[in-house]
Amino acid sequence: MDHQFGLLYQSINLSDVVEGVQKNALRIIFPGLAYSEALVAADLQTLATRGGQACVKFLHDACARRATMLGAYIYCIADKLSWLHAQVRKHECN
Repeated sequence: MDHQFGLLYQSINLSDVVEGVQKNALRIIFPGLAYSEALVAADLQTLATRGGQACVKFLHDACARRATMLGAYIYCIADKLSWLHAQVRKHECN
């Protein structure tokens, strides 16, 4: 169990390092601009944003392939979450 937490900690630090490299590169390319402004100027997104989009794309693609075991599980989970979300919204409206 400790090993798993160590790997998670390392991956978080690696993400910070990669984001730092991007920040430094943009600072060199666009001196004087804030990081957020340099991202816009370079038509880039943060590492976290790109990672989130990659996860959504993966889940969407896997769900579209319901014939595979992973796709079937993801579709089932998404269906249950949609139902749960509808129940919560119904409760909030009452």
